[in-house]
Amino acid sequence: MPTIKCSIVTPESLLLDNAEVDSVVVPGFDGEVGFLPQHARYLGALGAGELRVRMPGNTVRRWFVSGGFAQVAAGGVSVVTDEAVPAERLAASEATLRARMDTLLAQKSHTLMEDEARAADLARLRAMLTVIQRAR
Repeated sequence: MPTIKCSIVTPESLLLDNAEVDSVVVPGFDGEVGFLPQHARYLGALGAGELRVRMPGNTVRRWFVSGGFAQVAAGGVSVVTDEAVPAERLAASEATLRARMDTLLAQKSHTLMEDEARAADLARLRAMLTVIQRAR
């Protein structure tokens, strides 16, 4: 089966360095985008959500990512993101994430700016919890 090379980079680390993978799915700014071998060139912004990489042997690695971009060029897929948290690490803090969500849901916003910040935090927490659920 053909593979595609994948690199995943954050400001702190290089998570994958031209690894041969079967497929890559990123949380595009307006929905998931998947890449297979021989995919056409692509450049797109990332939203908050699950980065999923299917490795040879049918194992799947998952991260929560937030912001950045994905590019497909002749060399393969490059994902550059502000943060990438492994699904396993998120799962270990699931109770804390759910408690934070409950707190945010109970809070009242007094200004539009507070309401927008609260909505962004809730969206981020929901995306993290979705990564945890998909990893099960």
